[in-house]
Amino acid sequence: MHKQFKFTVVILFLILGCTNNNRIILDHTTQYNIQPGISSVHVSQIESDFYKSMFNNSMENSLVLYKVLKGDNFKIYIGVGFETTIEELKGRILANLNSRIVSVDSSEVNSVKIFQQIDTSAFVVHYLKELDSGNKYIFSAISYSQNIINESFVSKYFDSQLITQ
Repeated sequence: MHKQFKFTVVILFLILGCTNNNRIILDHTTQYNIQPGISSVHVSQIESDFYKSMFNNSMENSLVLYKVLKGDNFKIYIGVGFETTIEELKGRILANLNSRIVSVDSSEVNSVKIFQQIDTSAFVVHYLKELDSGNKYIFSAISYSQNIINESFVSKYFDSQLITQ
C-alpha cells in the first residue's frame, strides 16, 4: 500500500509537472520560471544515473529526478524529496565521498545551499528548498566552469525563479 501511494504521488507530479509557458509546476501554489536561453531536456536513464551519483546512493526511495534543464555551459537538475527532511537531504549530499565540499550555507530558514566539486573540472551547486506546502525540492546545477557555478547562481537561477501564487 505504501509503495502504491509513492507511485501515485510520483505519477501525479509527472502529470502536473509538464512545462507550460516556460514554467514548471512544483505544487499547487509554486511554479519555477524557466529563464530565456534555458530549455527542458528529456530525463533519460543516463541523466537519472548521473543525478543519483551526486548523492549518497541510499537516496533511491526518497529522491526522484523531476526535471532536467540545459543552459549555456551548465545543466540544472530538479529533484523532489519524498518522506525526508532538508537536513537528511543535506546529510546525503555531504556524505558523497566522490566530491569535495567547498561551502555550506544554512543561514536561511527552510533552505540550504551547498557548493561542491565532483572532480577536477566539474562544479555543482545544490539549493535545497522546502516550499510552504511542505514539499522538498533540490535544485542542482553542474558546470565545468567554476566561474559559472558560484554563489550568485543560486539567486539568479533558482531562488528568484520560484513563483508563489
